[in-house]
Amino acid sequence: MNRVTCEMFDESVEELAVGALDEPLRTRLLTHASGCIRCQTMLDRLSSLTDQLLLWAPAHEPPAGFEDRVLARFDGSYAGSGGPTPVSTIRSATPSARAGRPARRRWWTAAAVAAAVVMIAVGGVAVARHRSSDSVARSGVIVSTVGDRRIGTIRLVRDPAPHVLVTIDDPAAAGTTVSCELEFADGRRVVIGTWDASDVAGGVWAVGVGDDLLDAVSMRLLGSDRTPIATATLS
Repeated sequence: MNRVTCEMFDESVEELAVGALDEPLRTRLLTHASGCIRCQTMLDRLSSLTDQLLLWAPAHEPPAGFEDRVLARFDGSYAGSGGPTPVSTIRSATPSARAGRPARRRWWTAAAVAAAVVMIAVGGVAVARHRSSDSVARSGVIVSTVGDRRIGTIRLVRDPAPHVLVTIDDPAAAGTTVSCELEFADGRRVVIGTWDASDVAGGVWAVGVGDDLLDAVSMRLLGSDRTPIATATLS
């Protein structure tokens, strides 16, 4: 069995963060992350981002009988098929953060995951076979404005929710305060977040964005004085 590389980890980290991977791939990726600070940081960032997105779950109970219908269909679709991990065993990346959340929101999230799995199964595509690379809207190499050297990569990703994932090759050299700005074909520019050196100590930064920001054509990293320190062309 081939050794898991950081490149292989990158291809499946989004699914891993939401518990949508089957064994033995899930264990292989987690084992790799346990010995790789860069990949563990990436997983932690995305798991935290996913947990924050739970705050957007509906505050009201779903229609009567919805849970039974969804879970019955889920169980029927995957009984004995070797399909994705049951909802009851989906990995919770940050249990302490979720423990105090209203039960109805935790239930709604589990039901939503189950419903998503069912819909994908009906379409004949298993979640475990979905590659996160299929969900990458745009990506690019981040190049320093001084010396034109590569300093990292950026990915604009659709799933599990729209987000931007930045990896920094040498986090030790990261500026104290950096803003990430997306630019669009019409000239519009939107700052999507700011980090300091401690935020990218593991070489990874992630932030949730609106779906309308995934069609950006370029990215700029700005220093504290708003001077561009790095750029990336997105395609």
